[in-house]
Amino acid sequence: MRYVIAYDITDDNRRKKLYDILMSYGAWKEYSVFEIKVDKTTMLELENKIKKLIEENEDKVRVYPMCKSCEKKIEDWGKSMDKPKNNIV
Repeated sequence: MRYVIAYDITDDNRRKKLYDILMSYGAWKEYSVFEIKVDKTTMLELENKIKKLIEENEDKVRVYPMCKSCEKKIEDWGKSMDKPKNNIV
């Protein structure tokens, strides 16, 4: 399944760690926004890593699951991006 993950992390060190974690699972799309495509087991693994890293009273991570129908409707407008990691478009 495909997910879009957006975050607002207050601490530079935690933000860098989260960025590194997300880069290992998917593709950076915009500032503080990643797109990943993983199975349910891998998503649970990622969720656990994120929850262990963030400070609940300071940070925010939002996960948007995308259904197959929505995936087919993704459009990129404007400046083209480099080929994303893990073949995520």
